[in-house]
Amino acid sequence: MLDLQRQRSSIQNRDNARLVRSILIGHLIIGAGASGVFIFHERFSAALMTATWYLLSIGFIVGMCKFLQWCRVTLGLWFIAGAIVSMTYLAFLPPAPEETLTPPPLSIKLMPFWLSTVALGYVAGGLALLLSSRVQKATAKGFTLWDVSHNW
Repeated sequence: MLDLQRQRSSIQNRDNARLVRSILIGHLIIGAGASGVFIFHERFSAALMTATWYLLSIGFIVGMCKFLQWCRVTLGLWFIAGAIVSMTYLAFLPPAPEETLTPPPLSIKLMPFWLSTVALGYVAGGLALLLSSRVQKATAKGFTLWDVSHNW
């Protein structure tokens, strides 16, 4: 009986860790991509701010992997704050067509679509980090970001 409980508990722990891994790996891909897309829009100050926000978030990810619950809460709030800042950027600095000889490699007209989509994704990820009991359990038990012994 205890062996069955231990097996069920380890399967649940693996599933919890898989959820957290998917959120964090998604952040690692999308966060770096957002900074790169700002460069293609030739919005270099926004790219620098996004890259700084992204690099600071990596420290919170490391803390989550080391069983620190406050890093989970801080990263969730960090995601939501990043989404709020990006939507504020869209609201107060609307991408206006620039009168230059060479237009940016990526049209400015695409920015409201992709940036609002990314912001909504970060709100969802932040709420999952803050409110999900599965994420809380995975952070409390510990996990690795790269599972080399995965059983698919």
